[in-house]
Amino acid sequence: MTDATPPKDDIHPLSALSHELRTPLNAIAGYAEALALGTFGPLPAPLAAPTTAIRDAAEHLNRLIDDLRDIGEVESGYWRPRRESFDPAEVTREVVGLLAPGAAARGVSLDLSVLAITAPVTADPRAWRQVLINLIENGVTATAAGGTLRIEVEVDGETLDLRVRDPGGASDRREGSGIGLRLVKTLCAQQGGAFTLELQPIGGSVARAVWPVAKVDGAP
Repeated sequence: MTDATPPKDDIHPLSALSHELRTPLNAIAGYAEALALGTFGPLPAPLAAPTTAIRDAAEHLNRLIDDLRDIGEVESGYWRPRRESFDPAEVTREVVGLLAPGAAARGVSLDLSVLAITAPVTADPRAWRQVLINLIENGVTATAAGGTLRIEVEVDGETLDLRVRDPGGASDRREGSGIGLRLVKTLCAQQGGAFTLELQPIGGSVARAVWPVAKVDGAP
């Protein structure tokens, strides 16, 4: 997400923290991967599951560090919206396709509905992609195996509206999702939009990101 490298004295504390965490965490992930591959010799069967858990946890922490870095860049002013023409339906389908295998590995299906998007819009496609990734990944962790995460996106007038509906029920939801949601809230505010998270009486929640957008000149 980085657009430019800020002067050292102006680096946001979260960006600095993410940099300091990256090196030791990569070492942990690297050793776990080496153990799993048998680099140091055959791995005893009782250690296979713990080694996989260490590797998965390291990957999860790496994603959180990415969020910390991005929050730092956005809040320090070194990342700014870059408005350009893009097709939100196309970008959304691409992101859902990328995240579907990981969701399936957790037993969660992704159901995408694209409504009333007939033309490109002008907004920041990088921020849109980041919001999609964070909200879908957060929804997947909240959804019990066998459940379906519903993703709805539409353009209503000059508003780009994303809704991610999870049914809840996950008993092993990982901590740290608040960091990703903070990034989503910050990105939405930068776009002049808003983010809300509404708990449902019957369980689950609806995460919603709403952005003002401009239709591309000549579009219907």
